[in-house]
Amino acid sequence: MQALYSLLGARRGRAVHLPALQCLAFLVIGNDGVAAAVATCGGGGGDSEGSGGGDTMLQRIVALMERSRPIETQLAAARCITYLYRCGILEDKDDVILYKVLPCVVSDFKTTSWGFPLLWEKFFHKKLSL
Repeated sequence: MQALYSLLGARRGRAVHLPALQCLAFLVIGNDGVAAAVATCGGGGGDSEGSGGGDTMLQRIVALMERSRPIETQLAAARCITYLYRCGILEDKDDVILYKVLPCVVSDFKTTSWGFPLLWEKFFHKKLSL
């Protein structure tokens, strides 16, 4: 867990963050023990990468959902948070879910040329004229 924690705080960016988030999502999905470890990991002072010292792994994942990050990274971080929620680590009304994950997924879904029109057609059974 500490290796992933360090990778999520790395300054090297996209080349490191996206694979670390994908690995974390694979480990957390349906695994309550790993999800609990993620919830308690970090926050013990600075690490070798020197970014953010006292933050937790959850805070690092949330930070990767910022608008300045690539869409793939934002969605991978949102996926990790979603899996943590499914394992019971986060509450329904948690601010991370309401104000970070949902807006991230909706805005990223709208920005893809294929995403929003397909969703519209699926739920409203008519073509969207853009």
